[in-house]
Amino acid sequence: MAIDLGTLQTQNNGKFVVNLEKGFKVNLEKGGKSLKHLTFAAGWDKASVLPDVDIDIEAIIYENDVLKNMVYYDNRLGVKGMELGKDNRDGSGEGDDEKMKILLDGISDSINRIRLMVSIFKAKERGQNFGSAKNAYVSIHNDDENGKEEARFNLTNDYSMFVGITVGDLVRNGDSWSFVTIGNGHAGNLQDMVNENENIRK
Repeated sequence: MAIDLGTLQTQNNGKFVVNLEKGFKVNLEKGGKSLKHLTFAAGWDKASVLPDVDIDIEAIIYENDVLKNMVYYDNRLGVKGMELGKDNRDGSGEGDDEKMKILLDGISDSINRIRLMVSIFKAKERGQNFGSAKNAYVSIHNDDENGKEEARFNLTNDYSMFVGITVGDLVRNGDSWSFVTIGNGHAGNLQDMVNENENIRK
């Protein structure tokens, strides 16, 4: 199913809300123009108990659907056109706590897919999952329109038993991009998630 972003916003009174259902496809364009600048973000509220929940966002980079690179807390600037911001380790502060800038018009032509993920740092060691986090979410913002939030996915309620989630794919379609939701929950650590996403399952 492919849906134009502008049509979705009109149908939802200007608010684009997507549930994490596998295979939901959104064309990243409005009024016939492709979106160029996005932010993938995560947010949560600082918990009243210790240890703090540390949520991280990641992106796996594919060339011809072969895993080639990854943007995460140890490789923030390793891919041209992408930048992962500061590492918030406890959810303190207002608004989004972690942000990844994605300049789609600056991504190398050899890259055909960007897989967005979210995980909890040292979740097993700390006995945590997304149910341990307060008001946790990930969101996608349209930076072509001053950071307007286009989609938000609830993690605390919908994925409470998992410690990682493969959110979805940004997929190149010629000169434009689409976003395809995946919504797979993971019980392993970040390396386990990467291993599970090494091969593209279509």
